[in-house]
Amino acid sequence: MTRGEFSLIWHDWLRGVSLIGALLLLVAIHFLHLFSAPDYALLVVCVALLGGLGMAASVCLSSLSPLPVRVIAPLVATAGALLGFVGVFQTVYLPEPYATTTLSTTAPASTLVVPTDGLAESYLRVQGRPGASPSGKDKEVTVHLSISGLGIERKLSLEFFKSKTTSGAKGNTSLGLRDADTVLLEGLQPGVLEVAITELKPETALPMEMSLHWPLLPPSMIRMALFGVLAMAFLLSLFVARRNQFPMLLPYALVLVTTYWFVGQGIPPRQPLLPLLGIILGSGIASSGVGYGLGKGMQLLLRPRRGEELAPGRAAAGE
Repeated sequence: MTRGEFSLIWHDWLRGVSLIGALLLLVAIHFLHLFSAPDYALLVVCVALLGGLGMAASVCLSSLSPLPVRVIAPLVATAGALLGFVGVFQTVYLPEPYATTTLSTTAPASTLVVPTDGLAESYLRVQGRPGASPSGKDKEVTVHLSISGLGIERKLSLEFFKSKTTSGAKGNTSLGLRDADTVLLEGLQPGVLEVAITELKPETALPMEMSLHWPLLPPSMIRMALFGVLAMAFLLSLFVARRNQFPMLLPYALVLVTTYWFVGQGIPPRQPLLPLLGIILGSGIASSGVGYGLGKGMQLLLRPRRGEELAPGRAAAGE
């Protein structure tokens, strides 16, 4: 089978069948409980990243694209996918903490020590125990935290629950356990970090454990690298749109940047699937819509004008 024949089959029916097959496989794995909740969430993220990577790269690999685009664009898309995966992975699977403390009824305020040889960025994990009280009044917990220290002043509002039912337009949705949350703290400096509970409902929902973890890679570095991917995607999209092709790489890069930003705002480590799906779908729809509009605008502005003749060398290349 030639490359042209495979491309025709892929765009005709194989792409849709592969997507449906991947979704059915994910559903089967979920009901068979083959993975833990965090592992399954990462598997879903991998499938989403690979799907986006395939769609973004397929357009760039077209024979109509200039040779530099066919070489550079898949590398840029792959780098973006790897950065996105690392960003989610290190948020869900944190290394051992370098500082811990416990807030209790008798000690609603405490301190965490940031060492001198660490990074200016750390993940703060807050662990609660919703539903631990025999009375059952603490099945849903809302806590407001104040965090202050050298170089940082932060207010957090977190919600924990043993089980919760939310109502929507199509009925009620039951949410499972959410007993912990992970939040990125930036601008940390060596010294004492003061943490305190400013509001807690119910007031008996204690103790609450807190820990600081260094990331595998600095989140600011990942964020800047993703913005670099977005900038490269924009430049490469100019060449793709010039050939009257839709630059799929641009909305793909926008989705990566937006998704990573929302992940940094905090996700529950033990049950990350639903929040991650919400982030991927929400940011995906919004960002891809913006990227689609930019891509279409590029395509309309840069495509060859009617009657414009191609150079002999380009015409011979089949453009």
